[in-house]
Amino acid sequence: MMGAAKVLAALLASSTVGAPIADAATVQVLFRSGDAAADGARLDSIDNPIATGPSTVIFRGGTSAILLRDGGGFGVVARTGDPLPPPLVGTFNDLGDPVINGAGAVAFQAGVNSPTQRGGTFLYERGTFVPIGILTTEGVLFAPGLVTDLNDAGDVLFSSKRRRIDLWSRADGQIAHVVKNGDSAPGVRRFRRFGRQ
Repeated sequence: MMGAAKVLAALLASSTVGAPIADAATVQVLFRSGDAAADGARLDSIDNPIATGPSTVIFRGGTSAILLRDGGGFGVVARTGDPLPPPLVGTFNDLGDPVINGAGAVAFQAGVNSPTQRGGTFLYERGTFVPIGILTTEGVLFAPGLVTDLNDAGDVLFSSKRRRIDLWSRADGQIAHVVKNGDSAPGVRRFRRFGRQ
């Protein structure tokens, strides 16, 4: 789900007679995730494109939002196309399942549209985003995995492919290993897999 921007492109063959197709073809980007549709909605997914010519195509586009109802109405935490928090550059793309604590803070994963990042994990509290982990285009700074829980202190628990659990501390921004496959377990030989909760 999370990752690089999605691109809808058309391979346009030239009508040059006798030219090899590879030499005569050009690629034209028709639409990228993060681009705005005619109604202004930013799309995070492009599915099942069908083209009838070089400039006519139909596809299913999706958009994501994380909404929070607190009191009398709904507010938007983040949506496709919203700017990333500084110092990051780009916009939110597809948004993962959020978790919330008793204080109203929210944590979630997101794919991003950015020249330097592919995705990240974010904590949202009192109107401010805190980037927790960022997956860069050149390598991983920290890719925490699926957000599974958020306590009232703002600490975020992650499960990485059901193989390990880590805890990000809001107080100092550090990651602590909790448990991984193969670690000793009380009453049984070893831990094997972990679920979301």
